[in-house]
Amino acid sequence: DSIDGFVEGLAVAGGTLVLALGEDGMLWVDEATGDILGTLKVEGTVVDVTVHDDLVYAAAGQGGMLIVDPIDLTQPEIVATVAIPSGAKTVQTVGNRAYVAASYGGVRVIDITDPSLPVEMGGYFSGYPYTKHAVDVHATPEGVAFVAAGNGGFKIVDLSDPTQFTVLA
Repeated sequence: DSIDGFVEGLAVAGGTLVLALGEDGMLWVDEATGDILGTLKVEGTVVDVTVHDDLVYAAAGQGGMLIVDPIDLTQPEIVATVAIPSGAKTVQTVGNRAYVAASYGGVRVIDITDPSLPVEMGGYFSGYPYTKHAVDVHATPEGVAFVAAGNGGFKIVDLSDPTQFTVLA
C-alpha cells in the first residue's frame, strides 16, 4: 500500500512505522504489510516523530512537543503537550531528556522522566530578539548538542546543565 499526501518524517517502533503527516497529524502503519493501524489528528503541524520507551514524541510546529501513547492504535492518546516558543521543528530523545529544535527559539531541553509531566529544564536560546536559531538537533548522552542553526551555520553546545549552556564551537 502507499500513503497519499505529504509525509514529513517517520520513526520505527518494533514492527510499526509512525509517520508525521504535517497538518494531517500522525499515522501508524504495519511495517510488514503496509496496513494502516491508527491515526491521530492534533493541534499544529506534525513535522518530526521519534519513539522512546513505547511513547511517540512529536514536533508539532506551533502545537509544541507532543507525547503520545499509542498502546491502543485505534485511539492513540496524547499524554502531554509542551509549549515551544517559535514552534517545534524536530525532537530527539536521549535518556530522560527530549531535545527540541525550535527555530528562532533555539534548542529546548525537556525532562521526560515522567512523560505525563514533562518539564522544560532550559536549553540553548535567548530572549527576543531571538539570536539562537535551531532547525535540527542531535544530542549525546553527555548532553552535548550538535545544532543545525540555519543561516547561523553549525553549532556544538554543551547542554549537560541545560540552565547554563556553553557554546563549544
